[in-house]
Amino acid sequence: MPANPERLVLVASRLKLLLVLAVLLAALAVGLWVIGMTDDGWTAAWSWIGVLALGLGAIAALIQTFRPSRLVLTPEGFAIEGMIPVGLVAWSDVEAFVVFSSPPDADGHGEVPPQPAWRLKPDSEHRDGMTSRLVRLVGDIDGSLPTYLGRSPEEMVALMEDWRRRYS
Repeated sequence: MPANPERLVLVASRLKLLLVLAVLLAALAVGLWVIGMTDDGWTAAWSWIGVLALGLGAIAALIQTFRPSRLVLTPEGFAIEGMIPVGLVAWSDVEAFVVFSSPPDADGHGEVPPQPAWRLKPDSEHRDGMTSRLVRLVGDIDGSLPTYLGRSPEEMVALMEDWRRRYS
């Protein structure tokens, strides 16, 4: 069956998701080892918190390995399918696609590595949604695209801008 030029589906790499899962499980094992080796209550308590966070991350990575994120582009707009789906966003609602990143704070925390993101037009009805409002707390964006789609953030932005210009 030939590909539909009016529809493009990008799927996250299962191999990269498996590598993320392996790293999380290794870190989880180290955390459990630290808990078993320490006699200090504070160290054990913080290690349990870390093990819990790593365990939740491992569960999410495992789910994504079997049901990876998909970015679906159509003439109407784009949609993200996966653990945290984003319904159809019309090309006409998008002001621009950008590469978003954020440097760490003074303590070295909170860095956001470069990722493809979108900014909605000020008059878009979706701009007042909870997801957009939460994402805007991090920066001047309304959402970000899934990672591990086989393209750099710059390539993803160029692809999305091409579709937006063509169909909005």
